[in-house]
Amino acid sequence: MDDLLGRPYREVIEREELDEAAYAARVLAPPVALLEETSCVTFVVGDQKVAPKVAHAVRMERVDDVPLVWVWVTDREIDIWHDAMLEREAEASRLRAQLLQLQRSDRVRVPPALIGQSDTAARVRTQIATLACRLAPTVIWGPPGIGREEVARYLIACAEDEGRVRGDLFPIACSLMDGQLLQSSLELFTAAVESQEAAGLLLMEVDRLPVEVQSVLKLFLRRAATERELVVIATARADLMSLGEAFDDELALLLSTFSVRLPSLAERPGDIPLVAQHVLEETLGEAASELCGFETTALDRMASYAWPENVAELAEVVGQAVAMAEGPLIRADALPELFDYAEDAALHPRREFEPIQLDGWLEEIERELLRRALLAARGNKTEAARLLGVSRQRVIRRAAQWGLEPWSASSDE
Repeated sequence: MDDLLGRPYREVIEREELDEAAYAARVLAPPVALLEETSCVTFVVGDQKVAPKVAHAVRMERVDDVPLVWVWVTDREIDIWHDAMLEREAEASRLRAQLLQLQRSDRVRVPPALIGQSDTAARVRTQIATLACRLAPTVIWGPPGIGREEVARYLIACAEDEGRVRGDLFPIACSLMDGQLLQSSLELFTAAVESQEAAGLLLMEVDRLPVEVQSVLKLFLRRAATERELVVIATARADLMSLGEAFDDELALLLSTFSVRLPSLAERPGDIPLVAQHVLEETLGEAASELCGFETTALDRMASYAWPENVAELAEVVGQAVAMAEGPLIRADALPELFDYAEDAALHPRREFEPIQLDGWLEEIERELLRRALLAARGNKTEAARLLGVSRQRVIRRAAQWGLEPWSASSDE
């Protein structure tokens, strides 16, 4: 048993071959019924021949109807081990409880961009809840990777939950559109609305719609506004009203009855642990896994990272960490190497060098050489010019420019 200390132990046994006591002893675990009721149990194992040890059963699974038990064995005192595990898992339990409070309903899942306890996150959730009851033309804008389209679909799902609309959004990728393709897409959308297959129009990255094509969308929205109530949600990287000549002013007004800005993760680092827990649970889904959260050290590293690609990058990192994780909690060393690089860069920032202003330095050198030449020539500019190898007029001009006139003009005689 000593060779199991400090590392995970797994064994697969046909249940019917052993009685209950023998089965428990064989896999160093409590009865199966206990494992099926909880995801984490601490217990003492051993018999008359083996000194009692402390074991930690993480999960009981069945593969092809065969029981599979994971057990961590340690020689630490049981109280210390138990308290340590409770402390490590308390953060994950707290985060899961907060996620349950934020969840609107089992049918409408809150997207990661809206997850958080900060005032910023709460403000955006309030905006979305208000818009779900009104559904005026709305622009949802924010940095890349934050999940703008996901928030747009969440908004329409909330409106459907309120009984305001029925159906999903009809997406149009604006960056790929030319005039003819956009016209055809809008005709398909109109047909989908009439058949109640679409609840509204989703203009993805509308700020990237080519300038020469924007008039097609503007004419469609004008005409649609007089014929029917139209649900239009657009996403963008920036506020349309701030784009100037790059975006038609009238089209910006038609789309921006309401404007919702999604903050980056770097703007709300205190929300990152909760967002990470949410992404972890979404990643695991319904799959059987012993993972239940992150260790505090891992959460600290994630909260201090800048996340330039926001939720998209966080989801990728969580996916990699899940593949590397051992035990019920993701440890700091399971995070990708990019965290090591980021932390090293923060500890050793690149030294900023001021650019050398060559003209300024040459002017200073010339001034000092002229001063010394005039001093050696006792103010005689002709002699100073000879010493420097330049014209007398240049010496006179520079001396006047820099105020190097300690001697009278008679000294030139």
